[in-house]
Amino acid sequence: PKAASQVPQLEGKRTQHSYTSKKYNPGAAFEYTVYLSKYYTPGTPAALIVQFDSFNVQQTAAMEKLAGEGSAPPFVVIAAPSGKLEPTIPEGKRRGLRVENYDHIGPQFPNFLVEELIPAATKVENLSISTNADMHMTSGGSSGGQWAFNACWHRNDYFRRAYLASPSFFALAGGDE
Repeated sequence: PKAASQVPQLEGKRTQHSYTSKKYNPGAAFEYTVYLSKYYTPGTPAALIVQFDSFNVQQTAAMEKLAGEGSAPPFVVIAAPSGKLEPTIPEGKRRGLRVENYDHIGPQFPNFLVEELIPAATKVENLSISTNADMHMTSGGSSGGQWAFNACWHRNDYFRRAYLASPSFFALAGGDE
């Protein structure tokens, strides 16, 4: 049997991209990952999984197994970490936007995702994503889990499913609301 600490090997295509926000987080840089399931067929609309914080190999491997069994549809993952702002002064430091992107309850970051980042990823990879909101899922842990719920709450026209791993609702600003 495989040891629990081993990282699963994925057979799909995984690429890295960057996007600079124009509307919701002007100037914020987002380094994101796109993963195409080995069962994804170009031109055929696929399910969408948006993972927060980073690319979740274990979750993606579980979804690959389900897709292989026919229990889940072919899918695309977009791993959307929080953005970063470049320094505005010489010798300045990049500033992370985790709190601003993940820990605030409201529609701004879900709108950014639906109206900016997902269309950019779809275009750069020439993806075919299902238009059915029931085929779109968000997932994350800790504040990423809080944010996955926030995306479904504020953009349930686009996201209808969420997987929350240890969400920190009471520990983060606005999460108790």
